[in-house]
Amino acid sequence: MHACSTLSEKELVESLQRGDSLAFAQIYETYWCALYRAAYSRLKNKEVAEEIVQELFVQLWERRKGLQIGKLEHYLFRALKYAIIDFIRAQVVQDRYLDHYKTFVDQNTNPAEEELTYDTLRTHLEHGLDTLPDKTREIFRLSRMEGWPISRIASHFSVTDKAVEYHLTKSLKTLRLYLKDVALISLPFLFCNLCCLIAAQYLL
Repeated sequence: MHACSTLSEKELVESLQRGDSLAFAQIYETYWCALYRAAYSRLKNKEVAEEIVQELFVQLWERRKGLQIGKLEHYLFRALKYAIIDFIRAQVVQDRYLDHYKTFVDQNTNPAEEELTYDTLRTHLEHGLDTLPDKTREIFRLSRMEGWPISRIASHFSVTDKAVEYHLTKSLKTLRLYLKDVALISLPFLFCNLCCLIAAQYLL
């Protein structure tokens, strides 16, 4: 018999917070399927549901020491609810982001520039992001590409809201400069407009 199976829920949570991997495994085995079914029923996507539930347990383990857990089941399903909301919000942000670029390309590309696609534009942006320090880049992605609010990012990195705002301002300045440099090398008019579009989109 699994040693943790005889523990009360309170004892199981306390063992988890002390770093007991067996307690974590017991929680995982007990709740994974129910959480997955709940995620799948909302999202109708097996891979996404699995990824969200897996990430939920990763966060449970990584943040175990500072978690305030009353009733474990309620905590897990509430965390799942917010994870699904965050995913849907991020999808809306990304869809809007993609639509803006597709529209921009359709309006500004002539036959001589057919090779310029959304993927090309996104590649330049990704290269620009690679020039940022790791923490600044991750904060930028969470905020502008996944739709996380500043308060959640601050909590995730254990920093103040002002610190998050500083990193976002820093990343926007760096990206603008990078894209301006790209504009001087190739397709100046198109990339100058792209730079303005990106700045406008990310400041929303």
